[in-house]
Amino acid sequence: METNCTGSKNWISLPILTAAIVCTVAFALFLGVMFLEKDVKVSVDGTVQSYKTYKTTVGEFLTEKGIELGPEDKVYPGRDIKLKDGMTVTINKAVPIILTDGGVTKELKTTEKTVGDFLKASNIVLGDSDKVFPGLTAALVPYVNIKITRVTEKTVVEQKEIPYDVSKRENRKMDQGTTKVVQEGENGLAEVTYRVTYEDGKEKTREVLAERIIKEPLSKIIEVGTLGVLKTSRGDTIRYTKVLTMTATAYDATYESTGKKPGDKGYGITYSGIPVREGIVAVDPRVIPLGTKLYVEGYGYALAADTGGAIKGNRIDLYYDDPKVVARFGIQKRKVYILAD
Repeated sequence: METNCTGSKNWISLPILTAAIVCTVAFALFLGVMFLEKDVKVSVDGTVQSYKTYKTTVGEFLTEKGIELGPEDKVYPGRDIKLKDGMTVTINKAVPIILTDGGVTKELKTTEKTVGDFLKASNIVLGDSDKVFPGLTAALVPYVNIKITRVTEKTVVEQKEIPYDVSKRENRKMDQGTTKVVQEGENGLAEVTYRVTYEDGKEKTREVLAERIIKEPLSKIIEVGTLGVLKTSRGDTIRYTKVLTMTATAYDATYESTGKKPGDKGYGITYSGIPVREGIVAVDPRVIPLGTKLYVEGYGYALAADTGGAIKGNRIDLYYDDPKVVARFGIQKRKVYILAD
């Protein structure tokens, strides 16, 4: 029996030793690979997918799998965190929203879930009176329109004119249809304090807080003529203060009209004590005072100077010298003009 140089009787040939070493290394590499491979789950907005990877960090893994992130997207754990077997990587994709703040509109992206969370994350501060729609608890959906109305208040002091009023008064010495300004009007002046509310810089409401009169307005006074003007058939122009449509009759100095004969006491004398004549008329003094100057349509100028037992109310009795005229007169409607002084 042969012996090796050491004198040992048991020895292993070189090929066998080499094969053993190769197998051992291969097995070790296999085990190393087995231990280096990781099972990783990715949740994108709630949708989960499983992956296998040998990458070391979250960022390397995402790059390997072609999972792209926008600048506003969020990933947890962060890109620099080392991967572990069984890890779940959560990705929240940012959604586009439309924000109008104080009248300025822009498109943004966010991963926040509610309007309030978005405003907080964006460092958008609301004033006590500001308005936001939809409300702070409203859920964010793609392209939702969020409108912030900036509300401010300011105390404003202004002067304003107080318009003068116009008053009219009758002038019985002026013809109807004519006017005369006897006092010009002047506007007054007031100092008014307002609370003005602005929305996005534009005035929305104003409330009067105080008002102080600096100068009182001066009324404009206009006199208005009340005299009627009538052109008679003879071409005269008469001015009157009032016109009445009256029931007219006629009388004379005869016994049939007055119940008196020549020689009787008061014959030919009116109630007012003047002799009767054409141009004298009898009236009810409650309607036309005695002594009033008149113009009677179809009769002419007259003086209310007499009364009669049957002349009550809106009646007038016209005196004529001729009994025949009286007999033919009957009962008529006549316009009676009360003349101006």
